[in-house]
Amino acid sequence: MALIQCVECHKEISDKAKRCPHCGCPQRKPKSRKFVKWLASICAIIAIIGFVSYYQYERTQIDKAIKSHDEYLQQTVSNQAYPKKPNSYYDLEKIKEQYNPTTPHCRIALYEALNTDRANGKPFTETKIYIFWNDYKYNFESRY
Repeated sequence: MALIQCVECHKEISDKAKRCPHCGCPQRKPKSRKFVKWLASICAIIAIIGFVSYYQYERTQIDKAIKSHDEYLQQTVSNQAYPKKPNSYYDLEKIKEQYNPTTPHCRIALYEALNTDRANGKPFTETKIYIFWNDYKYNFESRY
């Protein structure tokens, strides 16, 4: 039991008293904020669960898309013959005669290797097309 001040006469009274024994003024009970705290806690928990669920859903969708794309590539790649990795500028010239590059970045790498890098005396094993051949080899299609 604690003592509080009366709102009217400011004398000390019990916090359990409904009226002041000195002046008879009804005492207001301090409003409980427990409901607000519980409501805020529940909202926070729901928000956290929502964020976690959304993240898991997005991750699942991304994984499905990657798996689907990998399956597509596997089917596509398994039905095509790709050029073997060249070991010299001469080999790359032969590939250029037999295959067409299908993407702009592949055309650029092929051009850089055969024109710019060779003219500058760069060793073939240091060219971009040689280093990243596994990425480029799928971007050629046979001319025949």
